[in-house]
This record gives sequence, structure tokens and C-alpha cells, in this order.
Amino acid sequence: MAKMAGTTSSSKTLGSEYIDPAYPMAGKLDMVYVDSVSLKQVASKAKVAPGTFYVDSTNNKLYIGNNPASKTVESTVLPDAFAIWKTGSYDHLTQLFVD
Repeated sequence: MAKMAGTTSSSKTLGSEYIDPAYPMAGKLDMVYVDSVSLKQVASKAKVAPGTFYVDSTNNKLYIGNNPASKTVESTVLPDAFAIWKTGSYDHLTQLFVD
């Protein structure tokens, strides 16, 4: 397991009413890629294995289950790309960032 200090997490979570209980981490907005392959977020450091990552927001650390040597490791840096909420019968879109 590789530990990467100095990382930050958005610490944002979508409301539980939008999350399928079969995928409890789906509400977390953090994403990590190793050589352009996405890793799956897990709920604790103890669950980190190859192909997964864990964000320790309290200690500002990112743990990945892959050896990062000679690889490109990327993580999300924006808290969100866009936000949608429903008011009455209308959906609203705010904040759309395109790079």
C-alpha cells in the first residue's frame, strides 16, 4: 500500500437518498487513477487492496493499493464539476467546469 501525504479530499458526500445501498461509497466524490485506470474507493484503510484507494480526510492522506513507482497517479482536485437539485417540477444545473 502506498501512502501519499499532502493530498486533499473534497470531503463532500451526496445525500443518502441518492445512493444505492449496494454501493455505499458512490456518494463520495473522490476519484483516483493509476496509469489512466480508475481505482475503487473503499471505506477504510484496512480495506485497501490492489485496485482500490482510501482517503483519510482527517490526516490529509491518500492510500492506494497499487505500487505507484514509475506510474502516473492522478486524483480529483475539484469539489464538484456540477450540481443538480430539484425544486418543484424543475431540475437546476449550477457550476459546470470543462477543461
